[in-house]
Amino acid sequence: MKGFLYTIILYFTHITLGVSQSYSIFNIDKKIIENADLIVRNSLQSHDISSPKLITSTYKKVYTVVNSRAKFAGNVSIYFQEGIDKVKDIEIRIFDASGREVKKVKKKEIKDSKAYSSNEMADDLRKFSYENTFPKYPFTVEYSYTVESKYAATIPTFSPYPFNNYVKTYITNSSYEIVGNVDDIAYKYTNVDHFTSNIDLSSYPTKISVSDLPIVEIGNYAPPKQEILPLFHYARKEGKFNTTDTKFDDWESYGTWLYNAYLHDKLDLSEDAKSIVQELIADAKSDYDKADNIYNYVVNNTRYVSIQLGEGGLEPFQANEVHEKKYGDCKALSNYTLALLKEADVNAFYVVIEAGSDSQSNFDTDFASIQQGNHAIIGVEIEGDTIYADCTSSNYPFGTISSFTDGRLAVGVNENGGKLIKTNKYSDEENQCKIQTNLLLNPEDKTLSIDYKRESQGCDISEKIWYTKETNEYIGSKALPHYYPQFSKETFGSIDVNYNSNVFNESFKIDTKKFITSAGNYLMLPLHIHKLELDIIEEENRFIPMYFKDGFKNSFETSITIPDGYEWAGGIEPQILESSFGTFELQKIEVDEKNINIHIQLITNSGYFPSEKIDEFNSWVSSIKDLENEKIIFRPL
Repeated sequence: MKGFLYTIILYFTHITLGVSQSYSIFNIDKKIIENADLIVRNSLQSHDISSPKLITSTYKKVYTVVNSRAKFAGNVSIYFQEGIDKVKDIEIRIFDASGREVKKVKKKEIKDSKAYSSNEMADDLRKFSYENTFPKYPFTVEYSYTVESKYAATIPTFSPYPFNNYVKTYITNSSYEIVGNVDDIAYKYTNVDHFTSNIDLSSYPTKISVSDLPIVEIGNYAPPKQEILPLFHYARKEGKFNTTDTKFDDWESYGTWLYNAYLHDKLDLSEDAKSIVQELIADAKSDYDKADNIYNYVVNNTRYVSIQLGEGGLEPFQANEVHEKKYGDCKALSNYTLALLKEADVNAFYVVIEAGSDSQSNFDTDFASIQQGNHAIIGVEIEGDTIYADCTSSNYPFGTISSFTDGRLAVGVNENGGKLIKTNKYSDEENQCKIQTNLLLNPEDKTLSIDYKRESQGCDISEKIWYTKETNEYIGSKALPHYYPQFSKETFGSIDVNYNSNVFNESFKIDTKKFITSAGNYLMLPLHIHKLELDIIEEENRFIPMYFKDGFKNSFETSITIPDGYEWAGGIEPQILESSFGTFELQKIEVDEKNINIHIQLITNSGYFPSEKIDEFNSWVSSIKDLENEKIIFRPL
């Protein structure tokens, strides 16, 4: 009887799942399910470029969301620019773990809204969205849609790993297709060598097929993802960008096109603006002083507002409009500053750049496209040197480049066309900090009083200078706990933060019970209470090289007051821990009747290191941590 019932259940289960059983998780290798957060079951996109005025793109995506880490991938967001893009034929279905369809989303359930809700934004960018509320993992979402866009000159980049591999992703099948005249496109791929067995390029460039692309874990100290994951770049040699004709095949001609299309007629200034420029430069003794005064005028008299208006986010407001309204986005503020500098007869140019603090994302040297670049700054040429300035923030003094835009290839644009430039980067030697710490132990309640002072130079400034304009209450409750996690649960007092002569100064005091331990009547402190940002790399079989954006020279001088009735037990000798990645040196320990003075120096090197050196790196970091945890022991007299 039980066997008969089991057969009946299997029969009806087979009928129920017959239509959609391909979406069942039981068709997926168990190891993939155990290791992935997201599985791309299928991804299809086709771009029809037959028309010079219109690009028609069709998409179908099938994602199995394995767990809550990839929850966002179960939602659907389709972005479009009003008046430029027409989105149609949206279909969304949800399937449970067995592959059974549990919901077909109705048209009225798909929300049409502004893409961003911030009040600090003016935009005509919108999105169709559906928030998936299916409660059980794993589940699968299937959706498809078509977009007709007047931005015919741009062809979407093909990135097989969706969401930039934000979570651990396995790709079962994915394909990309160009329909139309292949002679009308430029194309290039990068980072394919490691994935050749999974990517079919037999019909490239018009078609690419991907299968069983493995999970790529991008852990600590990884280069920019654009240098790791396979990417296929496309651009239209000629075509309409809404109402603007495009024609360029390198960065020089790109700059000519951008300047003539969007910049040259936006630089006119009113008589009022010109008068202000003359006031600003009246007492200037050099072009540097002129540029400094103009930059400070802009950042202190305007505010940044993100604006997604105009053609493709490329067209800035008129300089006069910014002058009158006192606000603008990065394009508008850069263009306005450029106009003021030109009026002051200072040689400057407009810069399109890919901004981001985590890594230096470079423009491709031999592939020009509209899609590259997400930010605009300016470059100022003074006495054979080039200074780059971001006009969207008043935090950074003129001449101080931020880690948001430092050390990367971008394109500079003026009336002569475009030119690849590389923004300044602080050298490892320039990135210095000196930390002085006075420690006072209270043996009775096991409290450690810490008087902390830090002087920073180089890229540390751009990371922290923003909070010099905040209140001490905010600094103590938000900023310092973020930058000093080893003290994050303590109360920060006597806070002083300032920037002076290219040095960023921080000081504070805290009382904590965190570091003191005891054994009988003995008191103990770790040799080094400062958290170093060095972590073990745990990924196995990692092929990704190690990348350190910046190198540093850190000096630590710690003075410990010996508690009354105690003496130092000794036993710690100077040590040097060297590696390809830098040097950690316990330089010396000085002791007198009242104090122990500890001198430590850490030097780290920037650059790329092959994955074969991971064991060396891990060994070096482990040795540092072991030495840091050595105990300063006080024994009773």
